[in-house]
Amino acid sequence: MNMSLFSRRHNPLRARVWRALLCCALLLAPLLALGASGAQTASAHMLSPESLLNPDGTLNLAAGRQGTLDLRGWNVTLDAARGPILSRAQTASLAAPWAALPNGGLDGSVFALAVMGSDLYVGGTFTATADGAVTNLNGIAKFDGASWAALPNNGLSGPGLTVFALAVMGSDLYVGGTFTATADGAVTNLNGIAKFDGASWSALPNGGLDSSVNALAVIGSDLYVGGAFTTTADGAVTNLNRIAKFDGASWSALPNNGLGSIVRALAVIGSDLYVGGGFTTTADGAVTNLKRIAKFDGASWSALPNNGLNSSVRALAVIGSDLYVGGGFTTTADGAVTNLARIAKFDGASWAALPNNGLNSEVRVLAVSGSDLYVGGSFTTTADGAVTNLARIAKFDGASWAALPNGGLDSTVNALVVMGSDLYVGGGFTATADGAVTNLNRIAVYGLPSTDTTPPSITITTPADGATYTLGQVVNADYNCQDEAGGSGLVSCVGDVPNGSPIDTSSVGAKTFTVNAADSAGNTSSLTRSYSVVFNTSFGNNFGGPIDSPPVLNSMKAGGGVPVIFDLGGDRGLNILASGYPTSRQVACDTSAPVDQVEVTTSSNSGLHYDATTGLYTYVWKTDKNWTGSCRQFTLRLTDGSDHIALFKFTK
Repeated sequence: MNMSLFSRRHNPLRARVWRALLCCALLLAPLLALGASGAQTASAHMLSPESLLNPDGTLNLAAGRQGTLDLRGWNVTLDAARGPILSRAQTASLAAPWAALPNGGLDGSVFALAVMGSDLYVGGTFTATADGAVTNLNGIAKFDGASWAALPNNGLSGPGLTVFALAVMGSDLYVGGTFTATADGAVTNLNGIAKFDGASWSALPNGGLDSSVNALAVIGSDLYVGGAFTTTADGAVTNLNRIAKFDGASWSALPNNGLGSIVRALAVIGSDLYVGGGFTTTADGAVTNLKRIAKFDGASWSALPNNGLNSSVRALAVIGSDLYVGGGFTTTADGAVTNLARIAKFDGASWAALPNNGLNSEVRVLAVSGSDLYVGGSFTTTADGAVTNLARIAKFDGASWAALPNGGLDSTVNALVVMGSDLYVGGGFTATADGAVTNLNRIAVYGLPSTDTTPPSITITTPADGATYTLGQVVNADYNCQDEAGGSGLVSCVGDVPNGSPIDTSSVGAKTFTVNAADSAGNTSSLTRSYSVVFNTSFGNNFGGPIDSPPVLNSMKAGGGVPVIFDLGGDRGLNILASGYPTSRQVACDTSAPVDQVEVTTSSNSGLHYDATTGLYTYVWKTDKNWTGSCRQFTLRLTDGSDHIALFKFTK
């Protein structure tokens, strides 16, 4: 018979000391003070909370950034272990306020905006930030969400320096405008167009183009370029009149030698390129009735219905299969479709006016956010005067016009780009139209009303639902949260412990682990997993010592006491038995089961004790003389919910 006793030990659990709360309070106080001062100091270096957040909402201060952390619009809670935890405050307002960018914006007009990764690139006529603190921005700058930075070689230079167009292709930024070299003169032959790869500038073949570039668009690996040029800068490639294709290696002319006058806007639907500007025909005169707008399908030019539009086109944008067109026009070129004042919709077959007959002055830029169209220019109302306070910017939701907060802006809007849940706006303005928000000099950010109604998804890998772990076992949490593609963006993913940290196995019993997530739109989700913590028993569901495991019948004299010996990996105290246990009940004697004599019995009374020398528990089970000739099942249930069973056969 196996008489071995299991004596495996575990070191006692050490008490954890919680000391972080005071540190959190000390950290939070200056952050709150910084947030308050940021509202009054326009030129402060503003840090966005998003730029410092870990996925679980805690602050990542490892980057060592300095500046003002504006906590307005954020909830802050204190966690004793992790410090401050930030989450966006939910608001009933559909329209977030306008906000200034650091350093009070820029000192000259903005004409182009583009997003590459998490960075915003800005082009225009500026040379520095509005407060003069960041210099050498000449015509182009990068904003990383927290601060402005000059590009290598101090930006660009040339007569009438202006950046009119930006386009991203892979990891490269293409820049178009009126310039000839970098500002320090180190990189030349950038005439009208240049490539920036994130680290350095490079010229395009043939030294660029012979006049300004106003528009850029990407189709596959090809870059389409529109402007006022007619040839490459060196004269080697001709017949590029106002539009050309660059395939990454060389320039090529489009059919019919391009277009007869300036190109100001480009947009792509599928494999078709739509072109807007001041032209009326192809450069060779072969294709007519292209008045201010045309379609190029990769092989040939074609006119749009009604021979195009009656005045210039400055902006194009696509929502689904619809092309929105903005500019200075009022009707189609043939006069058949009226009330197109400065903006119109083309569905691929026909033109349509927008509500209220359009707008009362020129449209210069269009941008799309979901199903909403944002429109910028010099207008102030709808063309019929019914919708007011549209000063230079407005939203069209497909059915009606809406003003933005503060009645819009105080001067022209030239550029728009959507970045996450924000709309960046560039132009010649300095404040909102009502003067309430200042220091917007030429660039501002507007928090878009959220259309995101989908909560983030949560995945908990560890603890697995229904998992069992042993007391004191180190089990690291493994979870993640994710917002849907095109959503407002994840702002918090907070579990009962940080991802990768140990979950609670400090006591036995049923436990839960919960992760909460939230996105920028205020959508929240929660996921809970249940798990159990059990004693680290070396005998599984059975016993050591003189008792054999089922199906063996442990034979002993009725009325005697038997020592039930077991190991819980150390001293867990005497409050380890579930209420009402151990129990026994009569069972049928299995005549086919092996029988083994219990060799160790005791006359001691029933009870539980722990031997610190052996590290073993012993429960003395006192049997009843009346059980003679019967069989019984002995069940010992621990406070962790686990049952440990032995079978006995009683004799005289």
